[in-house]
Amino acid sequence: GHGDRRDRAQPERVRLGAAARKSRAWSVACGVWHTAAVTEHGQVLTWGTGDQGQVGHGKKEPSLSPKIVEGFLVTEDLGEEPIQCVACGPFHSAAVTVKGDVFTWGKGEVGQLGLGPSNMGSYKPALVKGIADVVQVAVGSLCTAAVGRTGQLWMW
Repeated sequence: GHGDRRDRAQPERVRLGAAARKSRAWSVACGVWHTAAVTEHGQVLTWGTGDQGQVGHGKKEPSLSPKIVEGFLVTEDLGEEPIQCVACGPFHSAAVTVKGDVFTWGKGEVGQLGLGPSNMGSYKPALVKGIADVVQVAVGSLCTAAVGRTGQLWMW
């Protein structure tokens, strides 16, 4: 996230950049090869390795600095929804909107994106259908889980 490939042995501030509209980080999640942050305005910024689409920028390229992830559209006429939380696994990521919708992106070969059996992956966020009112999401190596507002638990 510092714009280079140098290791850091001590904490060093990550600059979110102009793309974040001068927002502050609200929460952060770390995968094996990438990181995601949610800003106070509900934007998602990611950086790191993107060879499986896990950074959600639409291509197979790494990002050394934070970049905004776009595409959290439930319907075209509503525009993008603000994000409340994000989770990162080794090769995929998930986010929950303030309205409780779940989006996933990255590698999906065993169904971990929740987008159906024929989906092998997505380089941009895709809406997971069949669940709603989600408040938390967690991502493992080959699975994803979500908790609903009234205590329901979903796994895929």
